[in-house]
Amino acid sequence: MIEKKQMYGMLRVDAATSKEIVQASEDWLSLVRILIQPSFIRIENEQPQPFDLHKIKNAISLLGEDSEVTWLVGNEIDEFSFSLFKGRILEKYLISDNLFWGNHELIKDYLLNKMTFYTGIISYLRSYSEYQYSNVANIKERQNFETEEEIKELPKLKTMSGEQKIDCNQFAGYDIFFKGLCLTSCWHIYFGSVYYSMIPKQIFKEIQQVEFVKEHENEVIEIQLFKNPYNWKHERNLGFQRLFRDQLGIDQLVWDNGTGLLREAYIEYVYPKNFIHTVQYQNDSLQPTRKKEASHFITRTYDLVHETYQEKRVKGALNAQAFFPWIDESQLKMVAYKVIDPELTLDSGLEAYSYYIRDYLEIDVIDDKYPEYEATLRFYIPQNQLTQIPFDQIFERFPDVKIGPVKQKKDAISVELKKEKNHLRVLFLAYEKLEELLGIQGRG
Repeated sequence: MIEKKQMYGMLRVDAATSKEIVQASEDWLSLVRILIQPSFIRIENEQPQPFDLHKIKNAISLLGEDSEVTWLVGNEIDEFSFSLFKGRILEKYLISDNLFWGNHELIKDYLLNKMTFYTGIISYLRSYSEYQYSNVANIKERQNFETEEEIKELPKLKTMSGEQKIDCNQFAGYDIFFKGLCLTSCWHIYFGSVYYSMIPKQIFKEIQQVEFVKEHENEVIEIQLFKNPYNWKHERNLGFQRLFRDQLGIDQLVWDNGTGLLREAYIEYVYPKNFIHTVQYQNDSLQPTRKKEASHFITRTYDLVHETYQEKRVKGALNAQAFFPWIDESQLKMVAYKVIDPELTLDSGLEAYSYYIRDYLEIDVIDDKYPEYEATLRFYIPQNQLTQIPFDQIFERFPDVKIGPVKQKKDAISVELKKEKNHLRVLFLAYEKLEELLGIQGRG
């Protein structure tokens, strides 16, 4: 990989009034002029033109609550962009190594001050090479900084048009959006309070194995994962980056590769109306761990309406319902389900089916409360994929398992698997049948 010593930054804040919008724009221009002597400006998608200070100051003075603008200012090596859409501000920075380290405290102060003074959403700083590695999905674009051999080894998926691209979901630094908010893991991050309606603030404050966590005014939390952003490829730092993402549960909340990451959870979320429920998994040393390996559990409940918070820490073992949460008492079934889209995979969903079936088959579901219940795993997939399931290839992955015949009904396909005392019934259904499962609890 061709690495350039450049830093990449991003800031998202909301400005409430025309006065705040003008001030935020002037802040940005001041930062630019302190750091560099701009040689060009590009407005929207027009051709770059020589930087004109009077012209941009005049444009800033005319901004209001309904304004929409995009400016890019820079010189031969550094670039600063400012985008405004009806009070929502997005700034991006591409900064050369010497410029960054000569001014890194000023730059961090700038980001923190903006996050606390305005309605701060998120801001971060990271190696530009790490950002590219984690977020460039287009194969042709990756050829600008990676060799054909390197690209060949990367995980891939298909678009709906059949074109291959890199599956960036597999990278710890992937920027993905959930409920309009950017979720990521990188060198230095600031989170605003809007995130706490999705991830309780205490989870951020108690994050483990990072360089530091600080809380600032207006509940802005600052987190640094490791010391040197350019050392992101070191094995330990890649581990810290992955663990941070796992502790927040980003990949449990959202993915866009059709199948998820095929990794065990370190934390799980439930969002009943006006509440957040979370369960964090820890080992005997009270360190983050995978769900199946956990011996300590932290449950948190946050009431979004009354802004009350409850926390409980217990030691023990998970029962069957922790893995099969939907209980159908009328049919004596414990049910878990996965919603996937094999159309986006290169193997018709083989890896995903095999992983989830193995994962649930090897769960010990003996439970005093539900001793006679059947463990069931349901896959909800597009209707047209019901005829594309690679059963022969899936079964080849289970030489140690007794597999029953594949049964085809009008609206479902089923197969039963047994391994020693464990028994799992697997069903494949169309997306449209998901509502029936969600009604099980109401009948229970």
